[in-house]
Amino acid sequence: MEKKTITQMMKCLLTDPEKVALAQELARAVHDRDDQEARMKEFCAQCKSEIARFQNVIQRATMMIHDGYEYRKVSCEVSYNVPERGMKTVTRTDTGETDVEPMTMQEKADLFCNTEESGEEPEEPGEGADDEDDSLSGEA
Repeated sequence: MEKKTITQMMKCLLTDPEKVALAQELARAVHDRDDQEARMKEFCAQCKSEIARFQNVIQRATMMIHDGYEYRKVSCEVSYNVPERGMKTVTRTDTGETDVEPMTMQEKADLFCNTEESGEEPEEPGEGADDEDDSLSGEA
């Protein structure tokens, strides 16, 4: 009978030192995986934040291009009770464009208080309107 030595995969029970070594390797791998997942979550959150910021810029620019305008703070001169009592004329100082709007209750109250304190009579509609128009157009 002839004998030969071969190598073959066979079931082998782990020794206690092998189990301890594997447990340590497993613990390291779990720890490293958890660290990587935490880093990935943080990175994904940063990316989502950047994407949201870009989306806001895109949305704002798209709307401005579509509408053709945006609202900005613009210096304006206001003439009260012009062109008539209870109305005001708002004139942009940059373009000279005018808009006529109703006066707010607060503006009416403020004007009433100011005329009471100065002893002046409140202007009647049409009175003094020419003077204010001249001051707006730059004519004197």
